[in-house]
Amino acid sequence: FDSRKFSISQDFEFPTVYFDRVSVQDYSVKIAEAEYELLQLKTRSEVKENYIKYQYQSSLLRISSENLKVYDDFVYVAQRRYEEGAGDNLELLSAKVNKMKYDNLSGNLKSEIVSTQSNLMRLLSINEKIVPEDVLKFKEYSLSKDEMISLVRTNNPELKKMRYRKLQSDSRISLAVSRILPDFSISYYRQELGSQGGFYGFEVGVGIPLWFWWEQSGNLQEADLELKSVTSEEAGLLNRLEAERLTAYEMYENSLRKISFFNEGALVEANQVIETATKSYEVGAADYSQYLQAINIANETIMQYMEALYDYNISIIKLESLTGKEIL
Repeated sequence: FDSRKFSISQDFEFPTVYFDRVSVQDYSVKIAEAEYELLQLKTRSEVKENYIKYQYQSSLLRISSENLKVYDDFVYVAQRRYEEGAGDNLELLSAKVNKMKYDNLSGNLKSEIVSTQSNLMRLLSINEKIVPEDVLKFKEYSLSKDEMISLVRTNNPELKKMRYRKLQSDSRISLAVSRILPDFSISYYRQELGSQGGFYGFEVGVGIPLWFWWEQSGNLQEADLELKSVTSEEAGLLNRLEAERLTAYEMYENSLRKISFFNEGALVEANQVIETATKSYEVGAADYSQYLQAINIANETIMQYMEALYDYNISIIKLESLTGKEIL
């Protein structure tokens, strides 16, 4: 009891443990940043896709409404021809059926537009109805296949996240190895022996836990298996992204080729066919079957053009999502 010792002590892990632990934590931050970037990119892509979808549906609705007006006029003319004995009942019934078809199509498109607007409001977290431009436009982009491949491999946030996970697993292996090494302690003390005081000193210790190898060996094996698992996931993700990139780029090239074909004259000719066929039928220069065939061919051409425009814009959005970079 007469011997009293007052000390201040501090335990230290092996120095490399601190560096490895900081490395693991740094990668946790980078993984969180990549997840946030991925969420932003996904939301932005969904907004753009729904916006383009709205424009596509609005364009189809406009075309459908124009066709509905054509067949409405056609029913009137067919009714007059039937009453005058110049047309038959089949002609009149066919005109009414086609009018009903486009009337139903217009109704379905209106419902789809409402659904697309709701999705846009949800994605943007607003209560006001979104009314984008109802014209699906064409803006030509010159994209390099090699550049797209490079951007996917270096800038895709999902792939970034996977690579950070891989580096973090590697750091965990280093951390497990470092923890096998001994701990240190250092203390400074003041001691009194009976009535005599003024004894000072310091102590340095090395701590080696009993059975230390079992626990740290298990941690090392766990970290090693995690690294192998993440490495396998990274290879699978890279293959999936490459397949998606290839599909999106093929869609881009095919839709661009189709748009060029339509813009070179097919679209103008289709509109001329509708106008010419309608006038010819009204004056009796063309019968019902000729008129209907001309109208269907022209409408099919216009619909294919709108579909090509839609595919083109969607392919651009998908490539932006894959590369993590906005295409300007």
